[in-house]
Amino acid sequence: MSNGNNPKRHHFPPEFYLNGFTRDGLLWLYDRERKQYRRQAPHNTAITGHCYAFENEKGEKDYSVGPRLIRACRPTVNRRKFSQMNFFLRGTGFLRTGAGVRLSNHKMARLTAALGLLLSMSIPAEDWPQFRGPNRDSVWNETGILQTFPAEGLKVCWRAPVGAGVSSPVVAGGRVYVTDSKLEKPKAWERVHCFDEKSGKPLWTFSDEVNYGEGAFHQQEQGSPSGPCPTPIVEGRRVFTLGATGHLLCLEARKGRAVWKRILSEDYALIESPNLTSCPLIEGGLLIVVIGGKPGACVVAFDKRTGKEFWRALDDPPRAFSSPIVISAGGKRQLIVWTPKAVTSLNPATGRTWWREALVTREDYAVATPVFHGDLLLVSGLMFQLDRNQPSASRACVRRKNGRPFGVSGSAHWQTGLGNRQGDRPGQRRDDSSDAQR
Repeated sequence: MSNGNNPKRHHFPPEFYLNGFTRDGLLWLYDRERKQYRRQAPHNTAITGHCYAFENEKGEKDYSVGPRLIRACRPTVNRRKFSQMNFFLRGTGFLRTGAGVRLSNHKMARLTAALGLLLSMSIPAEDWPQFRGPNRDSVWNETGILQTFPAEGLKVCWRAPVGAGVSSPVVAGGRVYVTDSKLEKPKAWERVHCFDEKSGKPLWTFSDEVNYGEGAFHQQEQGSPSGPCPTPIVEGRRVFTLGATGHLLCLEARKGRAVWKRILSEDYALIESPNLTSCPLIEGGLLIVVIGGKPGACVVAFDKRTGKEFWRALDDPPRAFSSPIVISAGGKRQLIVWTPKAVTSLNPATGRTWWREALVTREDYAVATPVFHGDLLLVSGLMFQLDRNQPSASRACVRRKNGRPFGVSGSAHWQTGLGNRQGDRPGQRRDDSSDAQR
């Protein structure tokens, strides 16, 4: 398969990738043998002989992989298109059954790493797999977006009918997931729908029968039907949903088959018609939900693979509408939970309390999701200054009244538009293990 014009010098990683690290056309390199730095052109860097030359089943040399890799890795690759990638893979035989290409271990390792570089530069447009986006911060990193809406309005790519519900749709892996409800007296179902992102074609629907009570049918007659509120969350091959009555589901993202199910109203003594709204989140191997359960189960973490409880924490009020977030501050991961009783920072791995600030409010006030930036944490009208050295916090500022600061720090009485408090220093660190049970 050689045509006599096949280069022997192959770059690993690709030369164009190295060019991105140059200054004045040269790279800074460190020679480990001579223990010294030097500058060198990318053309003469990271070279090995016949790195991408392989033997086929006939014992012939196949030199075509290198040129295909170069073409596929050109900087002009469109992030949304994978045609060059597919062309490259087909050329190597990876997409042909029984291609018979034999790869030595070191060449396979190099090719695998090269493909990893290529894939990292060919990632499709950013998914939106959970409430408030990939990092749960409502930040969208897309480029080339419209600055103003067209006079004729936005073009509708597709539309599909769904039932009642107020959860946000999520987008992951080229698919759109959304929940709704279907009521046919005396029965009710919560459903999870999956659509193709580009065409809107329905791919699957999972129905789960629930008990909404008589009030739901009365609301439906009044034109205000009930439906699930928490936004689904997608990770890998699984989609997780939490229903209004406490049905926690883990489904296969591809086919919509149930992997596991928990009825939290039974397991954690939820109040009648809990109307859960807090959106679940994933931290490592844990699926974390705020449900206001008993005993000591306002917040519960489950093994996302099996649905088994891993820890539970807090004896806060039964209704908590704010969705939690996980942040990195004070050298630790912190799970921030806002309930009508307090703002609490928990260790997301164990459920133990890092710090807790009493903040008694009405149930319908504790709704907004906390916002984190740098070393500041904003919980509706209250700002916390996060300690950089340990997981603790203090009030950074309060809202103003008549142009003057309204409140002081320390143990003096202070007030915001959310509630009053007098006593302990705000945000003090606590290690009360009674707040969490393993």
